[in-house]
Amino acid sequence: MESTLKLRSLLRVLCILLLVPSYVYSQSPGGVRGQQFWYDDKDSTALISNYHSIDLLKMGQEARGSILNIPVSSSLFFVLKGNFAVPMEDTLLQIGDVTLVDVGLYHGGGFTAISFNDSTSKIVSVQTIRGYRMAKDTAPEVNIGDLSKFSVAEVIYYPYYIDRAQRRLVNSYLSIKYAIPILQGIEPDWKDYWAKDSSYYWDANKDKAFYVRVMGLGADSDQSFYQSQSIAETGGHFKIALDTPAVQGTMPRTWMAQEGFVIFAERANGPSSINGYCANVRPGKNPLAQWKFKATDEWRTWATRILIETEKPNDAIADSIFYTDGTHYYHAPWVYKDSKIIRYEVDLAIVQIGKNYMFTKRSSNDQSCNSVVSLDNSGISLSGGLGRVSVHYFETGTTFETDLSSDRYIPMGNGQYFVVVTDAGGNETFSELVAVSGKGSKSNTETLSPSLKMYPNPVLSGGLVNVELQDFTETPKTWQLVDALGRIIQEQPLSGSQRSVSFEAPKAEGTYTFRVLTSDGVYSLKLISAQR
Repeated sequence: MESTLKLRSLLRVLCILLLVPSYVYSQSPGGVRGQQFWYDDKDSTALISNYHSIDLLKMGQEARGSILNIPVSSSLFFVLKGNFAVPMEDTLLQIGDVTLVDVGLYHGGGFTAISFNDSTSKIVSVQTIRGYRMAKDTAPEVNIGDLSKFSVAEVIYYPYYIDRAQRRLVNSYLSIKYAIPILQGIEPDWKDYWAKDSSYYWDANKDKAFYVRVMGLGADSDQSFYQSQSIAETGGHFKIALDTPAVQGTMPRTWMAQEGFVIFAERANGPSSINGYCANVRPGKNPLAQWKFKATDEWRTWATRILIETEKPNDAIADSIFYTDGTHYYHAPWVYKDSKIIRYEVDLAIVQIGKNYMFTKRSSNDQSCNSVVSLDNSGISLSGGLGRVSVHYFETGTTFETDLSSDRYIPMGNGQYFVVVTDAGGNETFSELVAVSGKGSKSNTETLSPSLKMYPNPVLSGGLVNVELQDFTETPKTWQLVDALGRIIQEQPLSGSQRSVSFEAPKAEGTYTFRVLTSDGVYSLKLISAQR
């Protein structure tokens, strides 16, 4: 009898040990566990980014077997594209009391208008809180509407209200997977692309102007994520792929380390056209001029190259394109082109993790830029009367701006910077990635080392924000908080010894700019104020 009891106890322990791993290592989108329903089986002919859409009838059948009741709160995510020109308020998809129609989303007693007739894919998320009685009386219905009017790539359902940070994780996972800009989704002011451990694929402060399109290659089995090819859903044709580009809807196989990613990001155009990067160094257009890329710390792969495919401009193309970390320049040869596209190649053996790379027509720092900008390993020399210079430090996210009324040398501390020179007419005459090692020929007794450290950021609206003013050699005079329209909403003088600022975040949700004014120029950092 005793031996039987011992055997039963042993069996119970073994069962527990066998069950635990399946729970601990269960797959979840964005690392947010607890989803009751997650459907992304790609078995339809329609395409969204580099993925086939799902069979909605099969999805509906599985959902009916999984969603057996409607809870007091729930969270629902869709990735979909409308295939119609004129909305008729037809039902597309219904799950419980959440109904997606071709003009928006009904959820509980509310309605959110959404435009689906612009032929772009969207990430739609909705969270619903119901009273107990309403939840009890709501049937867990799953209904599919007119299949010809829309395509769906993925549906995720949580039987509870996930918090804002979790919501951002799921949205980031979907945005990277389908190359849909997060700005087109819910909460556009919460811009960061978060990895599942809340580190960043893309950081709104550090990556700043490079937000138009964010795309990634990488692998993470915990998220059921494997991506060796990605195709932009907006803004014209743009494809990135490891080793060999494949037809849309297929995913070439090669080994990638778990949780390792390489992230591409496109810069927004300024208020006017760009005259070119060192325009007279090489004639012709650089089709990749607005893009940068960076490999995360875990990035490893057996692939040897990244193929970048973009629309071929109508203008003449520069004979050679290079990618640079600001110090070294590497040739990115074009390996294919026709009347519509051109394809470039990046050697992965050269790419170092944690470094930003940008594309340029320059092959070295020694090439002339019309004597406008001279680069040195310890800083930059600028010609006077050019207008204004902006120096963005990728490490801290701090941006320094000043007018160029006379010739000027700007010493800088070690790291990577994005330097933009704008003339009086608002035209960019120079924009390049610059790396500083502190070993240049110029005097470097003082460096552009001041930085701003802000926390928390993002911050809940009305919450307390703290800013540390670090390594300022020039006495700060004033701090300001500026809204997206350039209006000063808070302003206070700074004492000579003051090196920290605390203030209440705006109650209005949005993106703001914190600025410190000195006699030397303006230092700034972005702030995101968000609701719960």
